[in-house]
Amino acid sequence: RKYIFSSIARFFSIPVLLHLHGSEMEKFYYQQSTYLRSKISLNLLKADLVIVLSKSWKEFILKVSPQASVEILHNYVVSPTEVAAPKLEGRIVKILFLGLIGERKGVYDLIRAIPAVISKFHNVEILIGGNGEIEKAKDLVDELSLSQHIKFLGWVNGEQKITYIRDSDIYILPSHNEGLPMSLLEAMSYGKPVISTYVGGIPELVRHEKDGLLIEAGSIQQISDALITLCLSSELRAQYGQNARNRVISAFSDKTIIPQLNDVYERVMKKKGTL
Repeated sequence: RKYIFSSIARFFSIPVLLHLHGSEMEKFYYQQSTYLRSKISLNLLKADLVIVLSKSWKEFILKVSPQASVEILHNYVVSPTEVAAPKLEGRIVKILFLGLIGERKGVYDLIRAIPAVISKFHNVEILIGGNGEIEKAKDLVDELSLSQHIKFLGWVNGEQKITYIRDSDIYILPSHNEGLPMSLLEAMSYGKPVISTYVGGIPELVRHEKDGLLIEAGSIQQISDALITLCLSSELRAQYGQNARNRVISAFSDKTIIPQLNDVYERVMKKKGTL
């Protein structure tokens, strides 16, 4: 579809800027026939600029279209002006996941990691928000006798989502495939320590053992170890959370990214003589 629109725009000398956000672009590309792969590569090459979310995605684009013009521009969030200080003692540690419930986001890995967490730290609650394979996930929770510790929130957004983030102690996203997840940015902007994986642009956002903990995708053992580490140390949660908030404010906020995006459009339009 985008090849058709891009071709029409080029015919009328309109600048073409492709902004790639899909987390499964690489998987999609290699599922296509040789002919369709060549069309995708050609579309990337002919674009005036291709914007991607991370270094890893830039490397992929240049692998399939070596002469394409590619730049990295991260996602951003509008950071809250104030966040509540974390409650360090005397409460259940709340672990929050928000996203599509299924294999790609690592939900089943998370559920399977919880028994080991409970064996070391019983005072824990896991909140899973999102749509998708909810019944399948609930069946796994029942199979592992975890209904006392794991609750499904359904789809949440707006103020309800912000309330859950504010009230959480740890945010986890054990994804197998990602671009640069907005949910991580949002959680970090509220001063939450995060646990996530070495996929997509996540390692460019989350600094291991500074803003949170990074693990290998699909490793149930590493998920449980990371959760236990943060559950057992309120001081570490507070430290990582503050670092995470500072990280987002300095490098992933609207005040940082929007001027870069404006500059990208101005440069592309000047190059084509449309500005």
